[in-house]
Amino acid sequence: MCQTGVIPTLNAYTSAQTPFAVAVAYGCPVVFADGLPVEFSWPIRPSTLDATDFLVTLNTGEKVVPEVASIAPNFEFNERSVAVLFGHFGNRFSPTDQRAVYPVEVEVVRDETPLQLVGLHGRIVEAIGFKVRTSGTPYTDPDVPRSSEVVRDLLGRS
Repeated sequence: MCQTGVIPTLNAYTSAQTPFAVAVAYGCPVVFADGLPVEFSWPIRPSTLDATDFLVTLNTGEKVVPEVASIAPNFEFNERSVAVLFGHFGNRFSPTDQRAVYPVEVEVVRDETPLQLVGLHGRIVEAIGFKVRTSGTPYTDPDVPRSSEVVRDLLGRS
């Protein structure tokens, strides 16, 4: 509990990583990139997770392979179904702006080490072909004024 008039620091509310931390967790540094979490129903088999497992389609039609992928920072048992991708996936222009760039589809594709998920009783399945399509951009929220959006995100309010 905070003392009256004391504003708590924001470090406990964020999961931002420095380029050095990304390099340690993901294998190489990434600078000025977007983070994109991808959640599955089953935990990911980490040894099969690579950036080349994913193909991100942008609203422009461009297809982008992430720069890196990892389960970091999701090391808790109940978080291991989330892959975090870093790459250049868009900007923060409103979707009504012609300059807007944002992901509209994420697909798991075949590579040299196909992405595997671990199900009940150790059942292993390949995730090739799994995909999700979105109807809008994850970078804007039309119901929240820009000045409030950052605070809402930091405090975990929807």
